[in-house]
This record gives sequence, C-alpha cells and structure tokens, in this order.
Amino acid sequence: GKHCENLFTAFGIRNSYTGNTLYYQSIPGFFILYFTGRMKGGRKMRGDDAAIYREIQKNAEMGIKAIETLTPKLSDDAFALQLSRQELKYSELRDKARQEMLEGRGETYQANGVSDLMLKGSIQANTLLNTSTSHIAEIMIKEENRGLTSMWKALNHFGNAGNASTELARELMDFEEESIEKLKKYL
Repeated sequence: GKHCENLFTAFGIRNSYTGNTLYYQSIPGFFILYFTGRMKGGRKMRGDDAAIYREIQKNAEMGIKAIETLTPKLSDDAFALQLSRQELKYSELRDKARQEMLEGRGETYQANGVSDLMLKGSIQANTLLNTSTSHIAEIMIKEENRGLTSMWKALNHFGNAGNASTELARELMDFEEESIEKLKKYL
C-alpha cells in the first residue's frame, strides 16, 4: 500500500502506473519481487453503471424478500419449488451486481427498512384472507412486473452505462419474464 510506495520512494525506486498495474524497477544490488497483477479496486466505476448495478441489487432484493414472505403461506410443493428456484436466481444476480460494485469501488445498494416493511406489509395484507396458490402467483407476477418496469426505467435513464451492467440488467429482465411465464400456469 502507501507504506510500500513511501519505502520504495525513499530508496529511489521509480514506479510507473500503467492502467491497473503498478511496476517497480529494482535497486541495483537488491532483488525486489513485487506483485504486478491487477490491483483490487483499480478501476473506478462510471455513475451510470453504478446506478444500473444498484437497481439490479434492489430489484433482486425485493424479489428475494417477497419470496421469503410468501414461502410460509405456500401449500403446493411444485409452486414452492418454483419460487425457491427463483429466489436462488435472484440471489445469484444480486451477488453478481454486488461483486461488480465492489470491484469498481462503487457504493452498493443498501436496503431501506421502510420499503422492506411496506413490501412485507403489503404481501401480508394481500394474503390475509386468501393464500391460494393462484392468488400468491398473481402477487408474484405483479412484483416481477414492477421489477421489470423499474429496470426499463433505469436502462432508459442511465443510457451511458457500459455493456457489462446492461447485460446483467437484461439477464435479470429475461429471468423475470421467464418467471412470469412459469407462474402463469399457477393462476
């Protein structure tokens, strides 16, 4: 880190920064072995990419929380398995977005307690009198449509995002569209 750079500077070692890799020239008479691989967090993420990744994280978190709230109310084993698979995929996509944010030194999405409470409260109220598989499938379809809408808004608003973030966003959107199709058979 900084201490190594100061030590190298004190000994007259020249460093040159090229992209994400730091190279050091050795001092005559000394053998210095220094890792020259890609530095962690070497690239700074663009604002539009960060916004897309945060939206992916938010969308996936909402999907996970909705499924976690609905799971205790499920009576159909096949439907429960379908939602478990969806939860797993949401977790995978959320983790990919989080990893990209961490590597790009971006600020990750932090869940808002109020929005979590509103989602869970809404689901609890909507399933208070009706916990049929059909009704729960309808709730999930509405939640996934809401997620699709928010992703489309983000993609349209943050048009300067790079390929990696938009590809992950599209992967999430494709997954949600496929999930909606699978859930329709439970209506």
